[in-house]
Amino acid sequence: MPFGMTRNVMRPTDTPRADRVTYIELFFDLVFVFALTQLSAYLYENQSPLGVLEGVIIVCALWWAWVSTTWVTNWLDPVTLPVRGAVIGLAFVSLVMSVSIAEAFGERAWAFAIAYVILQVGRTAFIVWATARHDPAVSRDFTAVLAWTVASAVFWLVGALLPLPWQLPLWAIALGIELAGTLLAFPVPGLGKVRLDRWDLSGPHIAERTALFVLIALGEGMLVTGLVFAETESSPASVAALVAAFATAAAA
Repeated sequence: MPFGMTRNVMRPTDTPRADRVTYIELFFDLVFVFALTQLSAYLYENQSPLGVLEGVIIVCALWWAWVSTTWVTNWLDPVTLPVRGAVIGLAFVSLVMSVSIAEAFGERAWAFAIAYVILQVGRTAFIVWATARHDPAVSRDFTAVLAWTVASAVFWLVGALLPLPWQLPLWAIALGIELAGTLLAFPVPGLGKVRLDRWDLSGPHIAERTALFVLIALGEGMLVTGLVFAETESSPASVAALVAAFATAAAA
């Protein structure tokens, strides 16, 4: 029997669902907004050149994981049960990764690395399987992406097992492999390069997904600001900070 999912779970191109952002995608985005709040707290507690470097690695990893998942749900239809289940699973893995950020370069390095690898490799393998029968070109392209992702995963996992002087450069190399793959079009012997120019991505879907993600992040920021203000004794400084936070969010 040919490899691949029997059911066609590709996002339809001739219906209003072609460009619509679904609720399950927003559910996934909620977890990543939480990850950003965790990262902000980490940077606040580690205000040093080393902390900045570690923060850059984490934010790039989060950004790449979110963008890659957005691409996948651009092709696959989150309304279908298999894709919805996959997105929920990815959201849970992302939650594990998010709660590990505070100790990503400490006691929870292994948890962050394993969760990130499962997220990246699992998601890419899923789209290879889901499109194998129904869009072989997409499946072939993501097979090449999967090869690069697996190569990167080795450095993420090995780095998590070693002390910080080794962990930091190995994670930087892992991230560099993933980003370099995009720049080089994921060349793989026998498969050639990925033709990014033929990817049928929905611009309106990605634009709306990004706008809604920013809106959720602003809402989270307002929630945190309000809770902190409510627990703080009122003063001219705290009131000014509340007004400034609101004005910044509104201007965005």
